Amino acid sequence: MPLDGTNFVIPENRVAQCLIRARAKILSPANWCQRTGVDGHRQCAFAALSDWRYGNDQIRAKIILDGVAQARGYTGIMHLNDATSHAQVMSAFREAIEIARADG
Repeated sequence: MPLDGTNFVIPENRVAQCLIRARAKILSPANWCQRTGVDGHRQCAFAALSDWRYGNDQIRAKIILDGVAQARGYTGIMHLNDATSHAQVMSAFREAIEIARADG
């Protein structure tokens, strides 16, 4: 029944949604690229986050992922994307999503 606490799902905040959708775009290594923003159907991490429907939330998502990249010793998202593996980029997205969820 509505509002009785069963099957209640708290929707993701918009920043987390932006990160989740961006990660989904490049979840398959076949859809991810390095050293360029877009290569045919493939995108880098930064380009995957470029969804202007999210406005300021998209900017906040980039700031969070950029912070994760810097905490790992990279200058930012693009450096992380170009200098590491697909698995490491996915790991950075997971961490950024957790940060966005905690920020609520």
